[in-house]
Amino acid sequence: MPFLFGVFLLFAVGAARAEPAPVLWGYGGQSCARVVQASDGLERGNEAEIVDYGRFQEWVAGFVSGINLASGRDVLNGMALSVAMQRIEAECREDPRRDLFSAATALVRASMQFDQLVR
Repeated sequence: MPFLFGVFLLFAVGAARAEPAPVLWGYGGQSCARVVQASDGLERGNEAEIVDYGRFQEWVAGFVSGINLASGRDVLNGMALSVAMQRIEAECREDPRRDLFSAATALVRASMQFDQLVR
């Protein structure tokens, strides 16, 4: 099952690079610049940004939960959602032109690669 999931992820990301980007539903299609803006607004206590940050966080929770269910394992190896968001925000600050989906996928890939190293 993990092999099939890996093939799925590689195919999905490879296909996105070879062809126009697939349609993303929900907040996953939002830019990293927007994620950073919401994170900064959260720090300042901006009500609208707090709401949007919560939506980004819920999208990431659903995305990772879906991958966990599809793969039959915890792909973030016990990482707390708050830590996952911090890592995604760091990815987004490095390249604000990316989208949330790409940053979250990078986190999952890195976590899965780390898991393979320690097994």
